[in-house]
Amino acid sequence: MPSGVFLDLASLHPQDLELSILRGLLDDWREYPATAPDEHLAHIGQADVVVLNRAVLDRAVFEAVPHLKLVCVTATGTNNIDLDAAVEHRVVSNVRAHATDSVTQYVIAVMLAHHTRLFACHAAVRAGDWSHNAQFCLLDHPVRELRGMTLGIIGYGELGRGVARLAEAFGMQILIAQRNADDARPGRVPLDHPLLAPDLPNLILTPHTAWAGRAARQAVLDQTVANIRGWLAGQPCNRVTD
Repeated sequence: MPSGVFLDLASLHPQDLELSILRGLLDDWREYPATAPDEHLAHIGQADVVVLNRAVLDRAVFEAVPHLKLVCVTATGTNNIDLDAAVEHRVVSNVRAHATDSVTQYVIAVMLAHHTRLFACHAAVRAGDWSHNAQFCLLDHPVRELRGMTLGIIGYGELGRGVARLAEAFGMQILIAQRNADDARPGRVPLDHPLLAPDLPNLILTPHTAWAGRAARQAVLDQTVANIRGWLAGQPCNRVTD
């Protein structure tokens, strides 16, 4: 039976995830919370299957572990994998559409929080402004409705389309950015459109947590299980290498 290793399990916050199926797929299975660059070879050892999220597998690593047969990336992006080196002897699989609901919900939640002045109102209540107000409600922080507003979307793939569907349900108008200057598809606007300008006010930065709902993280593991099962059956799925 092939052996396997998860190089950076902590990146998925596994404390609330169901891992028993993944752990039971292979007779010899090892896990590490994280793997530093100088630990790759020691942690991979003689594993046939490597599961990873953000650990980097470059050509030097692939050349040092010729026995490695399957790399399962617990993300959609594979920029941390040298695919040219991997394609010579290994299958690389990723996960797809696992965080659509989580990410689109997060985007709408941020917009709603901003336009309803949620945090400003919360702070005002905590400060006693509402209790001391002469009126029955506090109107110091004007609320705006999303209906009729325009939302510009850069990147109209799985996530962009998901955000557009939810935004349209709120009555928003959608602008989709061109992929490049040669993108002549109808309904696309150039990246220099004023509503897509990078210096617009109210820029909100988040620490890459929109994908991190429990259901999304469990879907990552479930797809990884399916990828390993498919490979064991001789029918690899979600392949990113030929």
